[in-house]
Amino acid sequence: MKCTDHHQHIGFLIKCIDKTIVNEINKELEKYDITAVQQEILVYLYFSKNQGPVYQKDIEHYLRLSNPTVAGIVKRLESKKMINRFPAKEDGRFKCLVLTEKGEEVVLETLSIGPNKIEGYLTKGLNQEERKELVTLLNKVLKSIK
Repeated sequence: MKCTDHHQHIGFLIKCIDKTIVNEINKELEKYDITAVQQEILVYLYFSKNQGPVYQKDIEHYLRLSNPTVAGIVKRLESKKMINRFPAKEDGRFKCLVLTEKGEEVVLETLSIGPNKIEGYLTKGLNQEERKELVTLLNKVLKSIK
């Protein structure tokens, strides 16, 4: 079954929407040598930088990803010199994450590609009232499955 098939299963439709958007975002981010999920982490670090230390666990919770998944993504960002990772002073088991200058530059250059672009993809065929209703329904679904 293809994502283009007209299908009535909500989960299937959500998965198709997600896959389509992530693929489009990844294409646009190729020239920056990052993926959509790597960009999400960089953006999270950028907007959290004045709120105290950010730990790898914070990223796991925010993106709802497992420890091994986040560890792998963080390792790749570290190898690209976009973030630094170091043990927390209080407890070395926790890893603090900080953007490097290069990471910050990438965030600033790619901000228009991420959340705003996604919002545009998702709402392009909707009027203001439909958009508002969609947000309400998605929040309701999200709350019910947490």
